[in-house]
Amino acid sequence: MVNMKQSKGSMIKTFIVGIRADKSGAYDALLNEEDKQVIHSKILDSIWYPYGTYKRSFNTVTKVFAKGNMEIVRRWGRDRGKEITNRLYRGAQIKRDLRTAVALYNRFFKLWFNFGKQTAEIISENEVNLSYEDFDMDFEAFYYTAIGWIESAFSILTGKKIIAKFLSKS
Repeated sequence: MVNMKQSKGSMIKTFIVGIRADKSGAYDALLNEEDKQVIHSKILDSIWYPYGTYKRSFNTVTKVFAKGNMEIVRRWGRDRGKEITNRLYRGAQIKRDLRTAVALYNRFFKLWFNFGKQTAEIISENEVNLSYEDFDMDFEAFYYTAIGWIESAFSILTGKKIIAKFLSKS
């Protein structure tokens, strides 16, 4: 059996809701038949779905709804990071510091994708280097939403305003 790249339903669901709600047909030409079958099925948060469908759905919503504006995509990441972090950790008795924020983000990445590796190296009290290995380097929208997520989730978990930026892309 081939080890197929997959992502969790919780990742794809956000984009599918937008695609399903659109009645203009703007998304139809940007998705293939496999994508359309997944989109019109019941999506469960904990089930693995084809990564290609996740990527194409995300890119399609980025192109049609955000008009390719990566700052909008970054805001989506901030909103999603805030929503999930607050929902999961609002009342939790966890240490609110950078080390905890990094550990939780690393944990989420492993829950979302069955491939690739994300590592984080804490450089100082206010600096972390994140890197992705064996992941999709051509998926610009993912990286912008990840930056937004990091900004909001790390801000909540550290109590400090966080600004994330790309140091390099390769």
